[in-house]
Amino acid sequence: IWIELMICSIATPIWWATPPYTVVHEGAYFLMLLTGLTSLLINWNPLMKLDGYHMLCEMIGVPDLKEQSTAFTAAWVKRHIWGLPVEVPYVPRRRRLGYTVYALLSGIYSYSVLYIVASFVGNVFRNFDPQWSFIPEVGAALLIFRSRIRLLVNFMKFVYLDKKDRVRSWFTPSRSTAIAAALLVFVLLPVWRQSTTGRFTLEPANRAVIRATEPGTVTNVYSHEGQPVAQSAVLFKIANLPLSSQLAHSRAELAMATNRLSSASRSYQNLGYALQERERFLAQARGFQAQVNELEVASPLTGVLLTPRVENQLGMYVKAGTELAEIGDLRYMRARIYVSEYEVHKLKVGSPVRLQVDGLWRKWNSSAAAISPLSTQLDPGLQEENVYKGLNPPAFYVVDILLDNSSGRLKPGMTGLARGYGAPRSLAHLWWEAIAEFFGRKVW
Repeated sequence: IWIELMICSIATPIWWATPPYTVVHEGAYFLMLLTGLTSLLINWNPLMKLDGYHMLCEMIGVPDLKEQSTAFTAAWVKRHIWGLPVEVPYVPRRRRLGYTVYALLSGIYSYSVLYIVASFVGNVFRNFDPQWSFIPEVGAALLIFRSRIRLLVNFMKFVYLDKKDRVRSWFTPSRSTAIAAALLVFVLLPVWRQSTTGRFTLEPANRAVIRATEPGTVTNVYSHEGQPVAQSAVLFKIANLPLSSQLAHSRAELAMATNRLSSASRSYQNLGYALQERERFLAQARGFQAQVNELEVASPLTGVLLTPRVENQLGMYVKAGTELAEIGDLRYMRARIYVSEYEVHKLKVGSPVRLQVDGLWRKWNSSAAAISPLSTQLDPGLQEENVYKGLNPPAFYVVDILLDNSSGRLKPGMTGLARGYGAPRSLAHLWWEAIAEFFGRKVW
């Protein structure tokens, strides 16, 4: 421990002083984790028989703390909970609570470490064959937990031999029939609901992207980020001098054509030509006027301006089709969860859904508004990077959920976890479905 602390004390200033993403910086960071955090979690941890355990035993004066606490707790449970004829080792009263707490924590930690080792073996084999990797994973678990399984089997045998006579005498024919009927009802009663979960990102249920329909220079910006805007409210004003000149010229030609039409109507000469000429210039002026009207960009719906720093576009020349801003109606929010092809059958349109938004205590209840008919790939922002090669992720179906946001607490971009619930099923139906799906995927 002392040597590891010395190495960590040397590596820490090197990591702090060197520039990021260099070999020395990364190497010093690895040494810090290996000799600092790892040493604290493993060597100094008193729940396993390493340095921290022996230090704790010396401080409290109990040389074999793990064996004594485990033996006392196991014997106490067997005698007072299971009623078995075993003798509880004597432990002073002031130590009993500490022994019990240490035995429970030590057992949970040890089993967790063994479970992580078995899971690691399964992850390694998933790199080669994801479908059959459960076989070496189960084999590794049986190999690691073989002594614990043997102890459990012996304990069950002990309980059976001690209780079998009393249990057999209690199970009279009437009681056996009643218990069997209750179990049958419990297994066949459709009260269990299938569920599936998925991550989501909130977005406005109704939104619109505002684009410039005519080129020009932005001369006025009438709104800013987060400001509520009404439908048809002007947000931007664009100046286009050539277009304005064409409109003025077209109006002048229209005025001259109108005068010629008046003269022709008084003299009854070239009346048809003058009328056609006036209609042509009138249509031309109307077209230019419609284009000029497009220079005042208005909001197509009532909502909130979502684009940040829109005022930076002031004085900027924009081409036709340039995106200027985005408007979102935040009264209703849309959450889209991605459900894998193996679980999409659990949900239907109208299925209840419960959503938990990260950072908020309240949960929102809604229902599935729509389910995409075609599969798609998972949104990269919602999936973790896969470090194993050769693993093909399943196809996903998008489930749309609408949320009432009249309180205004939900904001675009918030993430969370949604759980959708299917129709109630019985345990027998769920077991049969799981077995059929297993053989359908693994055997067929």
